[in-house]
Amino acid sequence: MINIITDIEEFFSLEYDFIFMVGAGHFGTRISSFMDRVHINYECFLDNKRGGKGIGLNGKSIEKVEYLNEYKGKKCGLIISQFDSLDLILQLNELGRDDDNYFTCLVPRAKRFDGTYCYDINAVLGYFRKKIINREAPTIISNDCVASMIYTNIWQKDKSISPTINIRITPNDYLKIMLNPKYYLTTELKPLGLELWVCEGGFSEVCPVGKINDVKVYFAHVNNPKDELDKCIACWNKSIKKIKWNRLVFVARVHADIPNNYLNLMDDCEYPYRIIKMTDKDGISLRDKHLLDMHLNFSETGLPMEEYGFDFIGWYCELLDEIENSKSGVRKA
Repeated sequence: MINIITDIEEFFSLEYDFIFMVGAGHFGTRISSFMDRVHINYECFLDNKRGGKGIGLNGKSIEKVEYLNEYKGKKCGLIISQFDSLDLILQLNELGRDDDNYFTCLVPRAKRFDGTYCYDINAVLGYFRKKIINREAPTIISNDCVASMIYTNIWQKDKSISPTINIRITPNDYLKIMLNPKYYLTTELKPLGLELWVCEGGFSEVCPVGKINDVKVYFAHVNNPKDELDKCIACWNKSIKKIKWNRLVFVARVHADIPNNYLNLMDDCEYPYRIIKMTDKDGISLRDKHLLDMHLNFSETGLPMEEYGFDFIGWYCELLDEIENSKSGVRKA
C-alpha cells in the first residue's frame, strides 16, 4: 500500500521503522542537511540515476529504489524531493509489496494562484526551520503577500495573527499605517467595492477593496471578487484582534528604489521594520540591516530561501532579537 501525504507535519506525526530521502539532487541534499540539523535520522538516499555506484552524500549512501526490497515488512517513510513523482510511485507499485501502509510518501506540492502546481520546498524546509528557530512568531504587517511568504518559510500555519495576508496596499497608504498603527490596525475595515489593481510588469486583477478612513486595502488572489468582498472584510477585522502588539514588525516588498525622504519617514515608525527590494540581480543579498535585495522571480522559482548563501534563519532571528530586545516590542532609537 502506498500512502501519499502532502503535509510534512502530518508525515512526521506517523511512526516509521525507517525514513528514506528520495532524490540525491539539489532539493534532496538541501532537505537532508536540515534533517541533520534537527537530528532526524534517515537511512539513505534513493536515486536511480546516482545510486548503486558506491558513492555517498552527507554521510549517507545513495541506492537505487529497488534497495527498498531489503526492508520488506517494515513501515517506510519516503521524503520525495522530486517534483515529478509519478515514475517513482509506479516503480514502488512494481516492487510487489502488499504490506499495509508499507510506503508513506511525502509529496509536498502546492497549488499556485494560477492553478498550476509547484514543489513547495520552502514549506518543507519551513518545518525544520521552525524547530531550529524555536521562538514565537511575530505579527508581520506587510504591503503585499510577503507576510504570507515569510510565514510559510517558518512553518507558521496560523497566519491569522496578521491581517495582511494576500493583500495589496499602496506605498503611501502603507506608510500611514506604519506611522499610526494603533489607529489603522484597531479601526474596523469598511467595504468599498471592487477596483482594478495593476502590478509591476503589467499584471492586473480585480480586487475587493476595503477602507479605513483614508487608507485602502486591496485583497489579492480572490477567485470571485464580487461574491467575497464581505468575507475579505470580515477576515481582516477578525485578524486585527489577534495582533501581537508586543511582537509586531513591518516588512514591505518594493520594486523600485525608495526615496530618502520616504526612508526617513519609515525610520519614524516605533516598531522594527524591514524592506525587501525586488531586483533583476540573481539571488538574495543583504544590503544593510533594513534592506534585502531579492531577484524579481525568486519567490516563484521554488528555490530555497537559503539559495546563493543567504542565511534566512539568521536574518529572521536578528529581526526577532530586535523585537525582543526592545521594550514591549517597540523599536529603540
